[in-house]
Amino acid sequence: MTTTPATWICDECGETIGEPGQGIVVWTQSWDDDSAVDRFRIVHKETSGRQCDPGGNSRWVDVSRLVGADGLAYLLSFLSVGPILGGGGLKIRDFDNYVDTVRRLQTPGYEQARSKFGSQEVADNYGDANEYFPYLPEELEKIIHL
Repeated sequence: MTTTPATWICDECGETIGEPGQGIVVWTQSWDDDSAVDRFRIVHKETSGRQCDPGGNSRWVDVSRLVGADGLAYLLSFLSVGPILGGGGLKIRDFDNYVDTVRRLQTPGYEQARSKFGSQEVADNYGDANEYFPYLPEELEKIIHL
């Protein structure tokens, strides 16, 4: 299994984003609510011949900047700017959506397994698991093959 996810499913069109350079992560930021952010989505860049980027008040960054160790540092900066800059971060409205996006970008096998998360087989096999076990790469690989 690879150490960094390399393909994703576009949240707009449902087709594969074949490499990090073909995708962007978009989110909305409210300027009237303490700069709260939400609705993180992975979509195709417009340059890939598709119109999946929702535009509007969305903010965005290339997927290629959010994978690997450097990408994790970027993603963690949403939660806290860290001790060098005095702490504090953005207000994330839907924390589960944010964590799902981080797992999609950082955890091998997560993107491929997530379409099966609502299945009865996954519920039967992982319904009594603790909060992290099902998301280990080895377990995600098993879920992919259920």
